[in-house]
Amino acid sequence: MNPKIAAYDPSSFYYIKGAEEYNTGKGSADNVGIKAKDNNTLVVELKTPIKFFPKVILGHAFLPVDQKVVDSNKNWAADSKSIVTNGAYTLSSWQHNNELTLEKSKSYWDNKDITMDTVHFKMVADATTEYQMYKSGELDLVKNLQPEGIEQEKNSKEYVNSPSFSVYTYSFNVNQKPFTNAKIRRAFAEAIDRGAITQNISKGGEKPAYGYVPYGVKSPSGKDFRDEVSQYYKFDKNDAKKLLAEGLKEEGWSRLPDVTLKYNSEGNHKKIAEALQEMFKENLGVDVKLENQEWKTYIDTFKQKNFQIARMGWGGDFLDPYPVLNLYSKNSSSNFTNWSNPKFDQLLQQSLTEQNEDKRFELLHEAEGVLMQDMPIIPIYFSAENSLVKKNIKGIRFDPLNNPDFRFAKKVSE
Repeated sequence: MNPKIAAYDPSSFYYIKGAEEYNTGKGSADNVGIKAKDNNTLVVELKTPIKFFPKVILGHAFLPVDQKVVDSNKNWAADSKSIVTNGAYTLSSWQHNNELTLEKSKSYWDNKDITMDTVHFKMVADATTEYQMYKSGELDLVKNLQPEGIEQEKNSKEYVNSPSFSVYTYSFNVNQKPFTNAKIRRAFAEAIDRGAITQNISKGGEKPAYGYVPYGVKSPSGKDFRDEVSQYYKFDKNDAKKLLAEGLKEEGWSRLPDVTLKYNSEGNHKKIAEALQEMFKENLGVDVKLENQEWKTYIDTFKQKNFQIARMGWGGDFLDPYPVLNLYSKNSSSNFTNWSNPKFDQLLQQSLTEQNEDKRFELLHEAEGVLMQDMPIIPIYFSAENSLVKKNIKGIRFDPLNNPDFRFAKKVSE
């Protein structure tokens, strides 16, 4: 929360009394509602009674670190000799950019039930090399299988496809022409054949996104949050052209201002950007320029809002619609679109204090409807996790938050 840190998403703490004020320079750390009552009790005072707060503290930002460790060495987390962990494993060795090794922690509360004594992680930058290492027996698991590997392995007994609570998107800067106009934004959204992207490019069991909140949240009704409402938009090039014409007329433009689409170079992003470029040309008659950057430069460009339309995505820390939607509230530190809508913010605020889960989910559905009507973002697809696990490895568990759990895995003889 310290504003000097310039953390990527400090708003994940804004549920806590005094947190937003401290982070935005309007209050002090002493007024933040987090106190250690004694050696074994942490007391957190919230701004409002948030029923799902126990889920919130599962997020990465809430993982505790020892103040003495942090103060004594600013690079404490960069070396196996100084890093402190409190989970099932400790870090025994770390060869940067090459390999790290975890060992079962002697002080972990459930130490006796942890089946894997040691886990070795290889750091492999190239996906093709990683796949070859798996096939040659150097690796027992590949977590993020690339499309080429998926095509070869999708019928294999070692292939594991699991849903992921994340969404692949493109963001508009609503202060940059032509995306100052909501109809033009929607025209671009409806010009995209998402099914073609998931079938021909990503190929990993991703689902075309016709809403924003990903699959994975069970509603009080027992249904998935995503399945409780119909699609907010569809692929419709005729309607897209109509919306574009209406938007141009509203703005008094005889032609569309030049558009540059920005993306980062890694992974499949280039292929998807090129597919979008082709779809905008074919379905809207719009020539879009592409511009790519490597990730470190790109994320700075994105955070500085130096774009018209740019690739981004979101992955959840915990399974609830609120944090997904709250990314685009007015006060969110992760809202780089310049978009805000008072009704959207009001609905989210109401959902925070609503203690009845049925009513809370109704408010969140209504908020998503406002977001999808204004369209400051284009959801492309809901992601999936594609892994390979050797047949003699049993018990690795995958969850919708993309966390493989090795604690109870076993290596068995074939």
